[in-house]
Amino acid sequence: MLLTLPLSACFNPPPQSGLIKKTALCATGVSARVTKVIDGDTIDVRLANGNSERIRYIGIDTPEFDEPCFREATQRNKALLKDRNIRLIRDTNNRDRYGRLVRYICNSEDVFIDAQLIAEGYAEAFRFWPDVRFAEYFLSLEKTAIENQTGCLHGQ
Repeated sequence: MLLTLPLSACFNPPPQSGLIKKTALCATGVSARVTKVIDGDTIDVRLANGNSERIRYIGIDTPEFDEPCFREATQRNKALLKDRNIRLIRDTNNRDRYGRLVRYICNSEDVFIDAQLIAEGYAEAFRFWPDVRFAEYFLSLEKTAIENQTGCLHGQ
């Protein structure tokens, strides 16, 4: 008997199969539509009021253009934002020193994007003081990703 695998088995799946869903958190956010993915932790959006803004994800850091894992982190971020409808959740600060809005991000399926990128080994936990609401949680996700050598940042 010949076993057949689904076509998706031929591609490299995300290192972590489970999605981190935070329905209650995501419900608190403000709706926006992604207009451009800049990299693994920065996007451009159009807010409900029609204004365009650049958003820097809170609590994570992904590789820059000339660093290993940049392409993979950017592509995974794009995949997680596939339908472009997101929710933006504020912590303490409104903007960073570059004028970007700083927010946690949820996609339309209530996946907590910041956490997902860390858990899958595409981002590192990074404290953006005073925006530290999820800092310990993010550190625990990073520790597990390192221990399991998950994703392009930790060995896969």
